[in-house]
Amino acid sequence: MNNTEDRARRLLAGRPGVPPPQRLVEIMISGPLNRVGVVRQSLDQLQRELLHDGGDNLRLRVTAFLDGCRHTTPWSNRPIDAGDQTLRWHCFQGQTLFVQALQHSYDERERIDAIVIFGDRFDDRPVPTLEIAGRLRARGTKIFAFHVGNDRNSHLAYEQLAQHNGGVFVPLTGEPAFARVLPVLTDYMFRPAETLRAPPPNDVDVRALVEGLRSQPVLQLPPSLPARLPWKR
Repeated sequence: MNNTEDRARRLLAGRPGVPPPQRLVEIMISGPLNRVGVVRQSLDQLQRELLHDGGDNLRLRVTAFLDGCRHTTPWSNRPIDAGDQTLRWHCFQGQTLFVQALQHSYDERERIDAIVIFGDRFDDRPVPTLEIAGRLRARGTKIFAFHVGNDRNSHLAYEQLAQHNGGVFVPLTGEPAFARVLPVLTDYMFRPAETLRAPPPNDVDVRALVEGLRSQPVLQLPPSLPARLPWKR
């Protein structure tokens, strides 16, 4: 069995008779259109690993702010579907609509477990954005904000957004780091204890995320088998 198969089996497995937890994760992207491609590639790899055995306990969707409006894919629990939907977006970069997008997420019938924000723009009014972030916190939705670039205003806004929500803020060293931190975050969604016990690798971005996760209350999940997480190495 190769590493991809082993990781998928371990993450999707639980105790006999105990179904694995369902997790809904939304990724919100700000910035240029090519950043959507970075996320698309990361999702393709992630979903192929996690869902190799046909499991459906991770559902993903992508939201991006382009051509002055909010684009959102359908929820997907199959490999590359969420990322594949973004291939239809051939638009120009637009202002962020975080208030609208976060409200849409809050209004979902099923609670979203995590909202992952990735980018370098923030054009919304701070007060209403923080208010909806607080309502999401009360509902149990965590915001994980990953900022790239040197824009101080959006850096501060992402940091405040995560803090107000009780989530985690990580300034990334560059766009490629997103592909390295996303698998760690999804590991945490399914096996928090194992993720937090794992010594972070010599990766500045992953280490910052793990340190931020260690400040969070540990997720309460059904008992599961111990897992060997590949990113530990």
